[in-house]
Amino acid sequence: MEVLFSLFLNDLEAYLESKGHYGVELTDIDGYIQYIQIMLLLYADDTILISESNISLQNTLDDFVDYCNTWKLNINEEKTKVIVFGSRSKQFTFTLGNSELEIVDSYKYLGTCFSKSGSFLAMRKQVASQAKRALYLLYKRIYNLHLPFDLSLKLFDHTIIPILTYASEIWGYEDLSIIENIHRDFLRTIFKLRKSTPLYMLYAETGRYPLSIVVKFRAIGFWLNMITGDTNKLSYKVYRYMLNIPNFKSKWLTFVRQIIEETGKLDAWQNQTSLQNTTLKHEIKQVLIDQNLQHWQSILDQSTKARNYSIFKQSIQLEKYALQLNKYNAIVLCKFRTGNHFLPVETGRWEGIAISDRTCALCENVNEIADEYHYILICPFFNEQRKTFLKKYYYTRPNTLKFQQLMSSSSTAELLNLCKLIIHLNKIFKR
Repeated sequence: MEVLFSLFLNDLEAYLESKGHYGVELTDIDGYIQYIQIMLLLYADDTILISESNISLQNTLDDFVDYCNTWKLNINEEKTKVIVFGSRSKQFTFTLGNSELEIVDSYKYLGTCFSKSGSFLAMRKQVASQAKRALYLLYKRIYNLHLPFDLSLKLFDHTIIPILTYASEIWGYEDLSIIENIHRDFLRTIFKLRKSTPLYMLYAETGRYPLSIVVKFRAIGFWLNMITGDTNKLSYKVYRYMLNIPNFKSKWLTFVRQIIEETGKLDAWQNQTSLQNTTLKHEIKQVLIDQNLQHWQSILDQSTKARNYSIFKQSIQLEKYALQLNKYNAIVLCKFRTGNHFLPVETGRWEGIAISDRTCALCENVNEIADEYHYILICPFFNEQRKTFLKKYYYTRPNTLKFQQLMSSSSTAELLNLCKLIIHLNKIFKR
């Protein structure tokens, strides 16, 4: 059916040209591209008519109606809308035959929402809404099938991220907090972490990176495909037009160039016409990941809350305990590692108490900070439980190295016993 429809519209452009319609004309003053004319866009049965003025558009609509009447084609007037970019649309009126067309502030074409202001806020809200609906089904599968963490994360990557990043190649330069919040909420939900959990802990403990890296990777891939692909494509010609106009302002162009510059690949931008490096986008992605790791390490070094976390966490990756232990115990350990507990070191933070004053009230070690290290290996109040659940090696002459070894243990038995000790601590300090 779509092929038949395309055959019917095959001469539409020539017909409109014969009536004196030329759409939007772009002329490169440097002569690289002497002339580009964009009159209409066709995809299956979706048709867009483009004009530079209200009079020109109305004339184009009138002739389009005549064309459709000639070939016995029906126009869905209810779905036909007008969007006026960069202008006050209320001053215009457009008709299609005998019907007045609605002028809208935004319109979705091929799944992408375009706004008259040029902003893609409506698009970001749209993908966020669609992702939330899809997440509802994903949560049901995770909980009903008791899916492990790694599979849950993989399903998120393959079912939710494609929704959140749909067409982000063109709108990814805008604020991504709307889609990133969905990513973060998912991580907090499946690991049962508080919203106050620091992001550097949330990402590192679950082995995740911000979606901005995915968006930048997709944008670079789109850019590379465009400049190394068919030079007769309209997208390539418009790109070259934007690139060659002096002082032409484009947020998308700036976004792509910044990615390339920030990853040390400026030579690729300067030599676009001869660029054939098919591995470039993967090299850029790796640099983005490395830069994110450096940023994470910097935050880790500066955060007072990470004073214990930095002892046993040196990389951004899903820890082995998340796969070794059953979900209940894995969550117990994850919450303890990330400060999702009621130990005085954490509750004192909520009350604004200086960290040096968050000392243990259960023992005589008045100078000891009441933190995870203290209660796992030192506090005499828990000596019996410590002897029951931990190997003597750990609590005999305890130090940070032994604490790191225990928290990073690859022994399932040791981790299970550690969880039992943590559960006991939680009962004592639970509010």
